[in-house]
Amino acid sequence: MRADLFSKTLLVCGTLLAALWVQTAGAAEIRVYASIALRSSLAEIVPAYERSSGNKVHLEIATVAALKKRIEEGEAFDVAVLTPSALTDLAKAGKVREGSNAAVARSGLGVGIRKGAAKPDISTVSAFKDALLSAKSIGYTDPALGGASGVYTGNMIQDLKMVDELKSKTVLTKGSPGLAEAFLKGEVELGLTQISELLPMKGVEVIGPFPADLQHYTVFSGALAAATKAKDASDAFLKALTSPEAAAIFKAKGLEPGA
Repeated sequence: MRADLFSKTLLVCGTLLAALWVQTAGAAEIRVYASIALRSSLAEIVPAYERSSGNKVHLEIATVAALKKRIEEGEAFDVAVLTPSALTDLAKAGKVREGSNAAVARSGLGVGIRKGAAKPDISTVSAFKDALLSAKSIGYTDPALGGASGVYTGNMIQDLKMVDELKSKTVLTKGSPGLAEAFLKGEVELGLTQISELLPMKGVEVIGPFPADLQHYTVFSGALAAATKAKDASDAFLKALTSPEAAAIFKAKGLEPGA
């Protein structure tokens, strides 16, 4: 009786060990490059993917321009989640696999204020301009960094012919982390950037999107590296990014899934 029980125990342990060995043997590590606008969403999507797949993700977050430059200079990666135009350029350069693009999400621009501060009207272009003029200070990402929101906002202010009026009270930041810090220090009254980047900022409240006539969406797509050595794991990650579960996370984080 004890011998039979011992044999069964050995069999179960052996089966479990074999299953564990197969899972470990099949696990892969992938390096994913993604835009800052996706940071908070990927903070939930990546761990879920790792748990379900057994694979490990090394996530690199930066502006699209910075990541594109790093890839062009030869850095190794497996998946890039950037703008379609950046991926097109990288495909022409042989850095990403043509035909592997998958629409992930798009991000709109919004206005943030310190929690508890008065909420200006930004519902129309006229009201939006008045809010910028009335604010003691405004902040957005330095366009020179190449981030989509900073470049667009800088151009928009030029198009509105408000450069001279806003120059003395404009704080140009190093991406959303810089904007968040400026809010904490009381250096910025109104912050202009991707809604998905404003939502996670401590002490900041999103009062709404840019007016429809000024709104600009940045689309993000994922693609496989041409030289990836972990194609199956990378393919699985792209599928995870376009799953219904990921769509729900994107919506909660201020993004619109798909493109």
